[in-house]
Amino acid sequence: MEKDFRTDYASGVRALEDLHTLGKSDLSPLISQVFFHFSEIRRKANSSVANLSSFKEISGYLEGVVEEKIHTFLLEQLTTKNLNLSMNKKVMGLKEWEKVLTFTDQVLKLITLFPIEKNLELSIGPDEVEIVGEVFDTKKLALHRQEVYAITRELFKQKVLLTFEVSEKASEDFYQLKLKFDYGHLEDEVYGIDLIREKNVFISFSNVFEKYKIDHREAAKLGDHYWIEIRDDLSVRQFIELPDNFLAENPTKEIIHFNFLFRPISLIIPKRGSLIFLDGFGQISTTGSDDSNVIGQDVFSHLQIKKHSIDIFSLFSS
Repeated sequence: MEKDFRTDYASGVRALEDLHTLGKSDLSPLISQVFFHFSEIRRKANSSVANLSSFKEISGYLEGVVEEKIHTFLLEQLTTKNLNLSMNKKVMGLKEWEKVLTFTDQVLKLITLFPIEKNLELSIGPDEVEIVGEVFDTKKLALHRQEVYAITRELFKQKVLLTFEVSEKASEDFYQLKLKFDYGHLEDEVYGIDLIREKNVFISFSNVFEKYKIDHREAAKLGDHYWIEIRDDLSVRQFIELPDNFLAENPTKEIIHFNFLFRPISLIIPKRGSLIFLDGFGQISTTGSDDSNVIGQDVFSHLQIKKHSIDIFSLFSS
C-alpha cells in the first residue's frame, strides 16, 4: 500500500512539474499552491498509516514483546538491583517500532559490556534509546574498547549514532553512565545549508544534526579530539587540536559535536543550517509555514539548485 501511494505521489509531482515547465509564468503561484497541498496530503497520509495510537492491541503486543525480551535478558546477565524500563509508545508508529525491534539486540549487547551496578534505567522513544546506569570504576569502561568500536561502526552503517556521557554523582562512590542510541535519521528530512545563495549551491547533512549543535563557547572548552572541517569549497580538513583563534576568526561556522565512546568527533560546517523537508524525489521542498525551510519563493526553485548531500555516517566510519 505504501509503495503504491509513493508511486502515485511521484507521478502526480511529475505531472505538476511538467505543467510548470510548459505553462506560462503566471501559473507558477497556482501550481506552487497545488504542490504544497499535495505534499500535505502525502505527509498526513503517511502519518495516518504509521500511527498505531488507534490500534491498542497491536501497540500493546509490541510493547510486551520488547519488555519481556529486555527484562529476561538483562536480569539474567546483569547484577543490577533495579531495572526501570519506560516506553513512549503514544508517538510510536510502525516505522518507530521497526527501529526498536531492529536495534534492541545491539542495545542489550552493549549494556552487558559495561560494569553497571545498582540501578539501570532504560528509556525507549521514537527517535532514540537512552540507557542510564551506575558504574563504580570508570577505568573498566575501556576494557571493551575494540568491541565498542565494532558496534559503533556497525551502527554507522545503519545510520545510528551511539554517544555517551559520564558524570560523577554527588553522593556515594559511583559514576553515572549515560548511553544514547540515536536512530532518528530520516531520508525525507535534511539539515541543510544554503552555501552560496547567488549560485544556488546547497549542501545537506542528516536531520539529526539539529540535536548536536553547540555554540562556540562550548566548543572552546572541549579538549583535544578529532575535528573535521568542511570548507566552503567542500574540501575536508582534519586535525586533533583546534587551531589558535579559529573560533574567533570564523564566527559564522557551526559546530556539531558527537560525544562518541572513546572517540569524540566535532564537525565544523561552513554556515548555520536548518531542518529542511524533501519532496518525493529527494529535492528541496517547502512546508509552506516556515521561511527558514524555503530556498527561494517558488517551491519549484529546486529545479535550479545544485544539491550536494554529504553522507556523514560514511565519513565517520572511515
